[in-house]
Amino acid sequence: MIKQSMWAVFGVLLAVIIYFLGIDFFRKPLVVWGIWLVAIVLLGLVLVPGIGHAANGARRWLVLGPVMFQPSELAKIAIILLIASYASYNQRRLQTFVGGIVLPFILAGVTVALIYPEPDRGCTILCLAITLSLLFLAGIKLWQIALTVFPLSAVFLYIILKDPVRLARILSWLDVEGTKGGAGWQVWGSLLAFGSGGLFGRGLGSSRQKLEYIPFHYTDFILPVIGEELGFICVCFVILAFLFLVLSGLYIASKANNMFSFLVAAGCSLAIGLQAIINIGVVSGILPNKGLPLPFISYGGSNLLFVFACLGLILAVASENMLAELETPEPARCDTVVEINSTRKGN
Repeated sequence: MIKQSMWAVFGVLLAVIIYFLGIDFFRKPLVVWGIWLVAIVLLGLVLVPGIGHAANGARRWLVLGPVMFQPSELAKIAIILLIASYASYNQRRLQTFVGGIVLPFILAGVTVALIYPEPDRGCTILCLAITLSLLFLAGIKLWQIALTVFPLSAVFLYIILKDPVRLARILSWLDVEGTKGGAGWQVWGSLLAFGSGGLFGRGLGSSRQKLEYIPFHYTDFILPVIGEELGFICVCFVILAFLFLVLSGLYIASKANNMFSFLVAAGCSLAIGLQAIINIGVVSGILPNKGLPLPFISYGGSNLLFVFACLGLILAVASENMLAELETPEPARCDTVVEINSTRKGN
């Protein structure tokens, strides 16, 4: 609790700093490419034996003294800023296949190519989904999306068939109860937690499934514990809170007066929303198991910094929108025009 509280304080400070820097600061190409290059270097260091920290069969962290940091979280911000910057400077080229799909996916692909072998399939899918969503919002055509989605789907299908761990997760997703003694153990325990919590829950701190029945109950599978302790009503409140947050961010994006601000606000909102959707879908058995935390709630400092950085960027866009509205001259009122005309006639 102490560590997570400290990360939350740092996250709020990061959001405040981003807000006061303003969206114009992050619009500068030097800043965009600088953040992306830092993310690429850190992702590369993660894969170096002796530098990257490995845990639970994955190498995703860098250890800086007492702090463990996950560079893939910075990579999400880098991709949002990079695609937003590319689309804002190349709006005409987006209508072509090369300019609208190939070039931006090369930029995102370099980042994803370093995330995938960690391995982190969930973050890989999330980054590709963010990239495609931003390009769609920027104005690429449906045929461009189709030409991208089908090959990517085929590649992922091939990877799943060749990866026994991921294939086992897919098969367990299709039959959770039948695989509850193996690959479906986590999701089965999650479903039991939701069911035993009922409408109002067993009471705060009274979860039984978190007692070794749900692995990683404080990170990826924290929502079932909330459901068991506080009930279905509280779970609905959590989902509505995410819905309100994402819709608010998209509303701010819709009021933006330039492409870059629009895509940054929309991208940050969708990044939080998609991550929440995937996490909720996994713990409820709707989606196959993917290792993505629940934003703001799961334990983990890197992801908490990421979501607060997204909030800072969204608020920076909102501030820009407010300043633009204040600087826009108000149209003259009809009664004022009539008064001016009558005065001229009298003169």
